Amino acid sequence: MKKNKDKTQPETAELSPQDAGVIPYAEAYPAQQQGFQPALQDYPLQEMPPAQPEDKKSRKTKGNKGAAASGVTFKKSARGYKPAEVDEYIENLHAALANAQRVIDEKSEEFKSAYALVSRERDNLAQELSQVKEKLALTAGQLTQALEKIESTAELERQNEKMTEQLRSMYTKLEACKTLITENQQMKSLVGELEATADIERQHALKNEEEIAELRELNKKQAYEFAAREKQLEADFTQEKLRVAQLLKMHKYHIERSGEALREFSAQFTEAKKCLDEMKLE
Repeated sequence: MKKNKDKTQPETAELSPQDAGVIPYAEAYPAQQQGFQPALQDYPLQEMPPAQPEDKKSRKTKGNKGAAASGVTFKKSARGYKPAEVDEYIENLHAALANAQRVIDEKSEEFKSAYALVSRERDNLAQELSQVKEKLALTAGQLTQALEKIESTAELERQNEKMTEQLRSMYTKLEACKTLITENQQMKSLVGELEATADIERQHALKNEEEIAELRELNKKQAYEFAAREKQLEADFTQEKLRVAQLLKMHKYHIERSGEALREFSAQFTEAKKCLDEMKLE
């Protein structure tokens, strides 16, 4: 009976910047986003090796592993284990390994996309902060001149409120930048964990390959032993066949001899009876 393959796939939850509590810059400041170009500098992306596709033949060759380590047993036939059960188990094992590799690749792509988004937002905030500092320096000079000329005018109050609002915005963006940096570090840690998981899976694959090689050697040894036993049985059968032929020949000879003796006895009996009849007539 064939085993049902587990086709369930782990669902990956996507976390948007809004769900994480981060407001996109373009949405929060639509009038100030003109002319800002993102630049990835301080935190370069780490490349993750993609999963290599394999054809059916390489899957059967490379995926035939893990039977001994997992405690799986197969029914034995005249030449070793049943190939159908071994092939089915190997195919299931390979499917599980391929599914694990696919999930790792999907997670890696999701983290790289999120990391790129965070890096762009960080660079935008840093550039905006620099411009705000420049505007603040310019506004400070203008404010000094305005205080020297007119200390309590409505225009001065409006400029003061505007500068205060800019400072609040700057501090808010600084806090958001700190949050993004923390999230970036967490993402790097998760990527490291995924790489460690991938290394463990590769080690398991190597171990499975070694176990498959041992099984092949055992199967080869059993095949040699079976061939030698078959050869010995053929020799024994030939000897037995010769012995039976000799016995049949001897049996035939004894039957012929018995027939001759029986005919001779019959002739002697007929002769004796004839003599007896003649004696009775006399």
